Amino acid sequence: MDTLPICEVRKISYSTFTIVDLDEQGHARAIEHGNPALVLMRGQTALPLERVDITLDNWKDRTIRYSEFDVQLGDRIVCASDGVSQSGLGRKGLPLGWGSDNFVRFLSQQVGQEPEISSQELARKVVAEALVNDGGAAKDDITCGVVYYRHPRRLLVITGPPFSKERDEELADMAASFPGRKAICGGTTANIISRLLNRPVHACLTKLDPEIPPPAIMDGMDLITEGTMTLARVAEMLERGAQEHWPDNAARDLMALMLQSDVVEFVVGTRINEAHQDPNVPVELDLRRNIIRRIVGLLESKYLKECWIQFL
Repeated sequence: MDTLPICEVRKISYSTFTIVDLDEQGHARAIEHGNPALVLMRGQTALPLERVDITLDNWKDRTIRYSEFDVQLGDRIVCASDGVSQSGLGRKGLPLGWGSDNFVRFLSQQVGQEPEISSQELARKVVAEALVNDGGAAKDDITCGVVYYRHPRRLLVITGPPFSKERDEELADMAASFPGRKAICGGTTANIISRLLNRPVHACLTKLDPEIPPPAIMDGMDLITEGTMTLARVAEMLERGAQEHWPDNAARDLMALMLQSDVVEFVVGTRINEAHQDPNVPVELDLRRNIIRRIVGLLESKYLKECWIQFL
């Protein structure tokens, strides 16, 4: 409130904000000023919050609202600017704007339709609806932030067979027991896991692309792709920007799995394919390692994911 300059004519400054401090045990503190009241969603229900009004010594004409509450797994905290609640103001059907009640009803509908909707997607839907209310051109800043309190989503990416064939079974056990989504990158790797788990691999010919081999399907696995070429394309896509319009192929599917996850674990086999490569010149192996390290660097720095690499 002290940071904005004071208007020389009207002698006022104004700052709206919502601050949420949430710890790992699920205890939250919130300070609100000027924005629509934050919403605590438990399932489809908006829970009432007890707020305390506070006046600061150097801003006696304004009130901030303070609240403390505990969240449970599955709860969502939704914050928005008044560009959301006042969207559509003066338009037919919304003479007083969208309003907080309609905003909460919209949140309830979206969670009801998709109970595990991500924070990003729910926030995007709110912003898109507010833009529709405004006729496609925002009349004020439209901002929405969502915190979804849940267990981390985990993804295992396996690429390349283990250095020693004696560890093939260990690799298959990893694929079978991992508590999250699983992707296999590489035909040889997929065949090893398929044989040891007795799960056939079926080609998926609905996504044909002239540059990226199509994905395949195996029971218990979320995605199977070709190896180095597909991973290299994923690295390129992550570098250029996930929001660009990319072709519907195996690389896009793999990137989507990574971006939908919070923790991405890579298991990188170090066996050299002797049919394609002189084992004394392990260029293919170095290429695979470097691509994975490049992907990890991008996921951590640009997309804020937690990543782990294990070489096998």
